[in-house]
Amino acid sequence: MSQLKQIEKKWQARWEAAHIFEADPDPKRKKLLVTFPYPYMNGPLHVGHTFTATRVDVYARFK
Repeated sequence: MSQLKQIEKKWQARWEAAHIFEADPDPKRKKLLVTFPYPYMNGPLHVGHTFTATRVDVYARFK
């Protein structure tokens, strides 16, 4: 388990140094906010969940 923690620390340091999780938005583009309803745990996941998530993702990327 300690080896996994060392590996995690190594990658976290690399990501932080590379600013992986920092956005560089284009100030000329209009802002867009999209929401995605998370699936409820009242039944098993099915292809409809994937369809909804994919629609939101594609719309946000290409709008």
